[in-house]
Amino acid sequence: MQSFARSQQHRRHFIQMRGAVIKMLANVRAQQQQRRYLQMREAVIQMQAYVRAQQQQRRFTKTREVVVKMQAHARATQQRRQFTQMREAVIKMQALARAQQQKRRFAQMQAAAVLVQRAFRDWQHQRMRHLAAVLIQRDFRRMCLRRQEAAQQLAAATIQRVVRSFLQRRCLNRLRAAVG
Repeated sequence: MQSFARSQQHRRHFIQMRGAVIKMLANVRAQQQQRRYLQMREAVIQMQAYVRAQQQQRRFTKTREVVVKMQAHARATQQRRQFTQMREAVIKMQALARAQQQKRRFAQMQAAAVLVQRAFRDWQHQRMRHLAAVLIQRDFRRMCLRRQEAAQQLAAATIQRVVRSFLQRRCLNRLRAAVG
């Protein structure tokens, strides 16, 4: 019986030891499992972080591209606006310059026209004075010729009258001498 008791005691001790070993193995497996779980969890977290970082990088790149495009569009719009304003300013300046140039040309042409008109009026005035002098001279000569003609006609009439009267007296004297 001692041997039975010892065997029972060994058996209990064995069962205890076996239970302890099983618990130890279970604990070791649990720890290993927990380590694997933690490693896998860490790996999954790192993978998720990597994926999220990639996604964030893509979003950031897309956002940056959109922002760059928007900035380029805004700058282009601003440049177009500035170009349009400058072009309008240049056009206004050119128009003012052309207007000044046209005013100068007009003033020169007007001055030239005034000179031409003055020269023409002076020529016309001289011509009118010359024509007036010619007309006065012509009329004076005509008047002189009429007076001369009138004087000649008067002289001719006087001569004719004197001659007729002389001829009548001579005829009368002859008739008297013949009658007498």
